[in-house]
Parts: sequence; C-alpha cells; structure tokens
Amino acid sequence: MAPRRSHKKSRTGCQRCKKRRIKCDEVHPACGNCVKHAIVCDFSLSPDEIAAAPDLQPVPRRPRAVGTSSPAVASAISNVSPPPPAQQVTTSSNLPTLEMMVSLPSPSPSHVHHHPSPGAQDNNGHIRAPTVSPLTPASSLVPSPAPTDGLLLGVKQSPTVALPPRSPSLSTSSFATSNQPVLPPFNPVPLTTSTLNVLDLSLMHHWSTSTWDTISNHPTIQVLWRINIPVLAVHHPFLMHALLAIAALHLQSTEADHSKGAHYITAAAHHHEHAVRGMAATLAHLSRENCDALVVTACLVVIYSFVSSRIEDAQRPLDAGRIASWVPLLRGVHSILKQAWSWVTGGPLSPLIRQYELSSATEGLDPETEGLLQSLYRLCTDRSLPGSEELSDTTTSTAYFSAIAELRKSFVTISQWESVIGSIFVWPITAADKYVELLESKRPRALVIFMHYCALFTLVEEFWWNKGSALFELRRCEACLSEEWLPWIQWPRMRILSRDVDIVTGRG
Repeated sequence: MAPRRSHKKSRTGCQRCKKRRIKCDEVHPACGNCVKHAIVCDFSLSPDEIAAAPDLQPVPRRPRAVGTSSPAVASAISNVSPPPPAQQVTTSSNLPTLEMMVSLPSPSPSHVHHHPSPGAQDNNGHIRAPTVSPLTPASSLVPSPAPTDGLLLGVKQSPTVALPPRSPSLSTSSFATSNQPVLPPFNPVPLTTSTLNVLDLSLMHHWSTSTWDTISNHPTIQVLWRINIPVLAVHHPFLMHALLAIAALHLQSTEADHSKGAHYITAAAHHHEHAVRGMAATLAHLSRENCDALVVTACLVVIYSFVSSRIEDAQRPLDAGRIASWVPLLRGVHSILKQAWSWVTGGPLSPLIRQYELSSATEGLDPETEGLLQSLYRLCTDRSLPGSEELSDTTTSTAYFSAIAELRKSFVTISQWESVIGSIFVWPITAADKYVELLESKRPRALVIFMHYCALFTLVEEFWWNKGSALFELRRCEACLSEEWLPWIQWPRMRILSRDVDIVTGRG
C-alpha cells in the first residue's frame, strides 16, 4: 500500500479562500481559485486597498463546539454564514466566424485552460480598471478567448467558451457573425490603474528591442516596424494586440523551457484573438484614418497563422489536416489591400506595401531552373499520370497553367533580388481561386506546383517565423502523393534539402 501523501497546513492563503474555506494555492499575484471564479484576489491589492474592502477583512475563527454545550457557543456556530457561491457568468454575445484566423496550436485536445485576459477598454478605447491575472499553468496550449479587448492591464477572467467554425478567408464577408455564444458581459473591477500586467509589458519590451528586427531585412521597412508601427498601435488597440501576439510567438521560438514556451503560446493566442476581433469590427468602417492599422494587422495575422499552423499541424499525421492553411488568409489580406491601396501607398507605410509588387523583368533565370519550371506545363497535358480526367475541365487546366506562369514571375523577381520576402508571398495571392480550391483538395498536380513554390522559402530561412517551413510543407505534400508523382518533385526536394544551393542560379 502506497504511503499517504503528506499534507501541508498553511495560514497564509488569500482572504477569499479563507472565507470560502477552501485550500488556497497561494500563487501570486492572484491565486488559482480567484482566477477560476473571476474574482479579485487580495494578493493583487495593496494593504490600503485591502483595508478599504469590507469583504476582504480577516475571517474570524469558527467557534469550537467540541466539549461544550454552552448556548452562546452553539448560537455563534449556528450564525456562521456559509461561503458565498461563485459568481455565475453567462454568455450572450455573438462571435464572428473567424476561427480560421484564430487557429490555435493544440498539442493536446483534452481540457482547455484559461489564459487570463491582460486588460480591457471600453467602447471609447479607454482602459478599464484592472486586476492582475497571471498566466496559469495549463495542460493544453489551447487558450479560451479572453472576455474583452484588453491591453497592458489585468482584468477578470471569463469561463471557457468554444470557437466558431472556420471561415474561408479574411475578406469582408468572412466577418459575418454566427450564433456561437462567446464573450460574457464585462463588469469592471474598482481598482487603481497602477496594477499593470507585467507579461504584456515584457512583450512590448521584447517587440521594441528584438522582434521588430526579425520581420524584414529591408532597412527602410525595419524602421517602420521599429518606430512608425508601434506608434500607430497606440491609437489602434487591435494592432497593439497583433504586435504583442507576434512578440509572444517570437519569445516562444527562443524558449528552451517547454512550460514557459506554452505560456507564451497561450499569451500569443489571447492577443491574436483580440487583434482579429478588433480588425473585424473596424474593417466594416474602412477609412483613410484606419487603413494603415488594418493593413499592418492583417500582415501580422498572416505571420501568426504561418507560425501557429506549423505548431498545430506538428501534432497531426503528415497526411492529415489542411495543406497551407495560411494561404486563404494571405489572399484575404489582398482583399483589404485592394480597398485601401491608394490610401496606403500614398502614406508612410508605402515601402511596406510596395515590396509585394512583382518585377517587370521577364528574364534572369538560369537555364536549368527555366527548363524545370517550363516542364511543369506538362502537368497540364500529360494524360499518362493518374487523375488525368481532370484536365478535360478547362477551368481546372487553366488554373494549373496560370499558377505555373505566376510562379515563374516570382522566381524572376527574386533573381533580381528586388524584394525577396514580398515576392515569396505574392504567388499565393495571384494564383486563381480554382487553383487554391484544388490545393486544398490535395490534388496531386496542385501539390507538385505548390512544392516548387515552397522551395522559395529557403531564401528567407534565417527568419524565425519561417524557419523549417519549407521542409515542413515538403513533408506534408510528400505524404499525400503516390509513387507515380515522385519524379515530379525531385527538383524542389533537392533545393529544400540542400539549402547551400542557390535556388535561382542553381549554383552552390
């Protein structure tokens, strides 16, 4: 028989746990029970604030009834009030159908644990009174949506709620609401605004000192990420959330401790959720005043999806899940750009947007690369390969032809070294809708073309948000192809697995 686990007695728990007569885990600055029930923990308050709160005064000892029959003692015992029940929070609002944009890493599908919301603003953008709510350990990396659009200040925690179904893209139509119950009404806690959320402050510090330098290698664009965009985020909370989400993912990528990395993933998902919600609400009122913030947020949402999809899909079999789940999001960003193009290109963020313009050059590839790309056109004519009946459909064959032609333009632009990052992300935007549909259906011809595109990722392998993405997508596509298609993927395999070979010139 195993020995009984020792029991530690303590009198240093918080007053709320003492009043409810439950075990306090004594975690500072807010114990687990208070976080769970969305109530203020006196650990997060100053002595003056505790003294001013009648419900946080020390709990009188329960009179002992053993060995006495005194009427006074019996009366005292009978008058002891039971602990008040935990406040019940109901959900009543509707959630936009944005689950694709908030696709979260999920290594364990079991229980969902909360990441306390770092703060809140009201409808006018003012920060509401806070309480500190630190990240709590979680057995799963999948966080629940936070209750409000909060930044830098702690607030009360909401119960677990479910995310809605996936949305096909980031276009305006993607932000239609569903009937999914989500965020509960927010009741501000009457505390001083001096109670800051240290995690959010550390994330902003990390962005300002490190992350901005990892988004682009273009000096002019780096200045935008370091100075202009953080200033813009001060006036647009949804953009601030997007910055903090990317900073948290960047920290996670450098963290060797798995538990700390899990906390950063949870924080990133929390801020990403608020960024998407705020962007969705603002997109309905697109204007010259908010277009810059919307475009930058959309770009950061794509980076988030680019990273988080690999974290999420790494837990699944290679042939399971979606191929390039971030592609529809990138195309959605383009839909926003089309609406605001004239405003943004005429403003301070013009260099950020113009990096996505393709070169007008038509030559520049080495003969080997040119020949291999041209040979892809045989995919649209070779009926000896499996599934050739799809080529009888003009729309399908045209989609393949167009995708190959646009891919060649990206290779030519990169050969001129005009804009490597921008050129890489242009192809998914210019590909036809039909091709994206075929890719999502895992059609072999679409996968072969996509693998040639993924070879471009090796050119920006030094960026943390892209590290390993080419190999990851290669393995996913390989797992979906039969042996007949292997000769068609030898070139991208060689380029991805031998990264010391120049992808454009073919030379080492």
